Amino acid sequence: MKKILLYHASYVVIEKPDIHFGRKNADFGQGFYLTKDLSFARRWAKELLRKEEEAFQEEIARILEEDES
Repeated sequence: MKKILLYHASYVVIEKPDIHFGRKNADFGQGFYLTKDLSFARRWAKELLRKEEEAFQEEIARILEEDES
């Protein structure tokens, strides 16, 4: 049997994939998505990390604004 190498777009190691985790309104519903395209997985992981960093920065700004008032 021929083996194929699959990638999951993440910036953390996923020890136990959970098909019930994730957004219910994702393109194909909840699930643990894989791709054969390493460059696609890397691009998507970088985008996910960028979005998380933006949300983190917004939360810090919100907390600082609350502290000033």
